[in-house]
Amino acid sequence: MINIWTGIGRIGHDAEMIPTADGTPTAKFQIAVDKKPRGSGTDWIPCSLYGDRAKLMTEWLTKGRMVGITGNIASYKDKKGNFKLIINVDEINMLDQHKEKEQPKEEFAF
Repeated sequence: MINIWTGIGRIGHDAEMIPTADGTPTAKFQIAVDKKPRGSGTDWIPCSLYGDRAKLMTEWLTKGRMVGITGNIASYKDKKGNFKLIINVDEINMLDQHKEKEQPKEEFAF
């Protein structure tokens, strides 16, 4: 059996750092993926990135960024007992330019 999910979408909200019960750093975020045919809606795919990569990538995983994700599908039950799916990210590729926060222009007196 093969459990691989691959998708491209935009990040819906800035990634949140939430450690697991054993303290492993975890970046949680969602990506918006368009349904086919185009214009028929959007699926929101929950994703988790673990370990050192989570710590390194959190500042880059911001709302609106286009990403390519490859990972495996995992299932769990939430606190209310509802069945949920999440993508455990194996690979992530940033597919757009990182926009630096605009710095105020310094004025120089000559």
